[in-house]
Amino acid sequence: MTQHKDSCAIKIFAHRGASDVYPENTMLAFYESEKAGADGIELDVQRTRDGKVVVVHDENLERLSGQPLWVKDLTLDELRALNIAAYSPEHEPQQVPALDEVLNWILTTTLDVNIELKNSAVPIPGLEEDVLRLIDARKMRHRIIVSSFSLESVIYMKKLAPDLRCGFLAKRPTRVDLQCAEEHNIDAIHPHIYNVYRPGFTRTLLRRGFAVRYWTATTERQYRTASRQKATAIIVNNPAQARAILSNSSS
Repeated sequence: MTQHKDSCAIKIFAHRGASDVYPENTMLAFYESEKAGADGIELDVQRTRDGKVVVVHDENLERLSGQPLWVKDLTLDELRALNIAAYSPEHEPQQVPALDEVLNWILTTTLDVNIELKNSAVPIPGLEEDVLRLIDARKMRHRIIVSSFSLESVIYMKKLAPDLRCGFLAKRPTRVDLQCAEEHNIDAIHPHIYNVYRPGFTRTLLRRGFAVRYWTATTERQYRTASRQKATAIIVNNPAQARAILSNSSS
């Protein structure tokens, strides 16, 4: 049964799905996120050798599948032949989902989606256009946030789709990062959770007009601190835990 979403202002996004308990970036983890009462899911996308946009975090699949293969070198069929949950043997084997599969399911829910473009370590030219086509084929820009550690990519996506929410991911965003993001109308900053302890940091970003979504919150103190500072969202591995703690604190 889906947990009740209370009136707490801060949103909860499930990091790669409910990845603290279920294999990350799998349909199983996404299904369980909805049941846990998440407001949205965060996922990562790359492109296969045959041009398909797929949901997977690691560019090299050794950690996930036990095989040292690169997503960019595999076709969709070759990728889906792998057990992407080999690192989690207590669960049934899982396949890498295609982004269109996830988006089709999202349309049956009330969840929003934060799509992280995995194009900062391994460049993927045209990934922005590919993702936007899949979003627009379903007329769901209002349900989507696109983010990347590549500020250049985020700026480009915002130019392609000015009405699409776009966020810059950063471990510790610099003054120059923030100025550049402002100049290009980037909607959000997605900082590492440790920034929540920098005095005035959240308040400054909010005053400058940015949404603030912290990753990856894992402790009760982090949940409560981000909520007390009125951050827009927290991205968490355990949405059920975060929902229970924040619901209790607001009651």
